[in-house]
Amino acid sequence: MGIFGFGRKNLLGVDIGTAFIKVVAIDKGRVVAQGSAPVTENGADDFSKMASALEMALEQAKVRVTDAALAIGADKAIVRYVLLPKMPEKELRAGLKYEAARYLPVTDQDLAVDFAVLEEEVEGEPGKMRVLLAAVRRELAQKYYDLFEQVGLKLRVIDLVPLALYRLFRALDKRGNAVAVDVGENYSHVMLMDGGRLVFSRAVNIGCREMAKVAFPSGLNPAADLMQEIRRTLDFYRMQKRFEYAPEMLLILGGGAYIEEVTSYLGEELGLKSEVLKPFGLGPEYAVATGLALRER
Repeated sequence: MGIFGFGRKNLLGVDIGTAFIKVVAIDKGRVVAQGSAPVTENGADDFSKMASALEMALEQAKVRVTDAALAIGADKAIVRYVLLPKMPEKELRAGLKYEAARYLPVTDQDLAVDFAVLEEEVEGEPGKMRVLLAAVRRELAQKYYDLFEQVGLKLRVIDLVPLALYRLFRALDKRGNAVAVDVGENYSHVMLMDGGRLVFSRAVNIGCREMAKVAFPSGLNPAADLMQEIRRTLDFYRMQKRFEYAPEMLLILGGGAYIEEVTSYLGEELGLKSEVLKPFGLGPEYAVATGLALRER
């Protein structure tokens, strides 16, 4: 399974969400195809239902690209941010089995593992580099490869939601210190950018399905819970960093970005200007698929 690489050929970005499947194709900096289709109830765990929804999204997009990239969330992958001694990428890859055994709680035979170097120089940590380790169960990865083959696509890479979004942020020139929140149907991803670099992310079991049930402004419990998780993420990173980290902006993505009360509440609580990202003129729900489409293999 390939993860994190770059090359020469753009890919079709496929975001399989709990509620919708989204596909995006980009050529020379512009969107050339997009499509979405609803996933029936419990369809995100039923590959036959997923296949039907993916076919509908592809038909809507009228896309000709067959090489595709998929992003999976932290509910389906194991992700660790670690500091390792500086070494060439070739050396790290050769020792990946050893590093995975140190940080990942499942035997290497069960997992397909890869890495991404996020920072080659870590402030306050001389001789160290920040690395993202990621693993997905081989059985699950194979199911996705089979799913894509069933609908006429070639799954070239399985990526992670935070890395797909990081690629999008770079393309949109979002630099500096930022908190980014991708609010999905059942899960939200909280990401921290430090000097324009992805330094930490985590998934929380709070999504817009819960928030949509709440009457604003009287009941803000799910949004308050999400705010608490954002604060916990900030506190954890500040503790790891060992000195103050001050975000300058709040970026909001995903289907939950349409809930205006939530976006304004999060911005006010953090004391930050919030921005709903609409990548290349698409809706915020297309953020992950767009980040994937920007990837080259």
